[in-house]
Amino acid sequence: MNNRRMECGRGKGLGGSSLINGMCYIRGNALDLDNWAQEPGLENWSYLDCLPYYRKAETRDVGENDYHGGDGPVSVTTSKPGVNPLFEAMIEAGVQAGYPRTDDLNGYQQEGFGPMDRTVTPQGRRASTARGYLDQAKSRPKPDHSYSRYDRSHHF
Repeated sequence: MNNRRMECGRGKGLGGSSLINGMCYIRGNALDLDNWAQEPGLENWSYLDCLPYYRKAETRDVGENDYHGGDGPVSVTTSKPGVNPLFEAMIEAGVQAGYPRTDDLNGYQQEGFGPMDRTVTPQGRRASTARGYLDQAKSRPKPDHSYSRYDRSHHF
């Protein structure tokens, strides 16, 4: 690369790089999860094993269905048709290039071009798993984060 440098921003807080991403909500692909489940020790990682946890985590603005939850701590908003003409043009370009159109990138047909789910609250604010789960936990007793203490009693 001819000694060029590239900046690669990373989120360094609770939630990791989801703190700085484009708020796109894309789940793991069903075929990838099913392939992982073929490996020893990962038998419970198939798509159907993970789907209840995906559903439990989210509240989707267009409603609950077989693939999406309705009362989880993470707000998921689906892009609406007609809001952004560039978005519609991008989907149409994908279809013209031979890719399928899908109504739900996190549903039955994950491959293709279609409306993007985003982690955005109904008020238009960034949503995240950290905010969804940890904000609820603030009222609980605080854990002891003793992992940051230096232990001088172990010698090698």
